[in-house]
Amino acid sequence: MISNNKTAGLFGLAACYCLIAMHIYWPNRGGSGFYLPWNLVGGLFIALFILGAMLLSRPPLAVSGFFNRLAPGALILLLPLLWTKNPWLGEALPRLLGLTLGVAAYFALLQIPLDRLRRRRLLILLLAATVIEALLGLVQYGLLEPGNAMGYNPLKNRPYGIFQQWNLMASFMATGLALALYLLSNRRPLHRACNG
Repeated sequence: MISNNKTAGLFGLAACYCLIAMHIYWPNRGGSGFYLPWNLVGGLFIALFILGAMLLSRPPLAVSGFFNRLAPGALILLLPLLWTKNPWLGEALPRLLGLTLGVAAYFALLQIPLDRLRRRRLLILLLAATVIEALLGLVQYGLLEPGNAMGYNPLKNRPYGIFQQWNLMASFMATGLALALYLLSNRRPLHRACNG
């Protein structure tokens, strides 16, 4: 478990990713998973978050009932790596690396004491990331011309934000809407939610 006063750096790292790094467009050839540059940036931020949480935590390490089931399940999903042949190994590794990073990030998040105020701040941060992506989608929908730097095709006019796939943008927006509804249902004045 990490003491409360050491969590500010980890929260700052999460804020840097959600408010800045996540929304930077890098030209690429498309693809999925770790073939897209911002997924690599996201993986790097997750790895730094895990490293910071593990360096700051002290025994006993916190676990949950869900984690006690998640970790063995992830290990079972990693078993086919033992007998996978070379041509398919390159396709499987990025996906399984993402799975491993996700499980490790959840374990690292368990080490951070998230009281009600910190949990609310984290959710507001994720909602802010959704709002930034929504604004980027509006810019794509209404302002971008053919031949723009993002490679967005205004003739199709299906905004995709930074995700390059409109269905991912839709899922992210739906998650943001759910967050907004949750935060509204547990409403407190915004200045109190941010300041304690």
